[in-house]
Amino acid sequence: MSNVILEVKKLVSEETFKELKNELHTYEDWESVYDEILKEIEEENLKNIDHDSEK
Repeated sequence: MSNVILEVKKLVSEETFKELKNELHTYEDWESVYDEILKEIEEENLKNIDHDSEK
């Protein structure tokens, strides 16, 4: 369980992490947030790749 929490902590600001700690209570909650963060990062990377290829 702590691995997912640590990974989330690496990816978000300290303030966001504190908010998440107050809101998330189960491993599944943390896992869900982690998956969502990874999805957003991947989408952002794809946008950047598309933008770079347009240049």
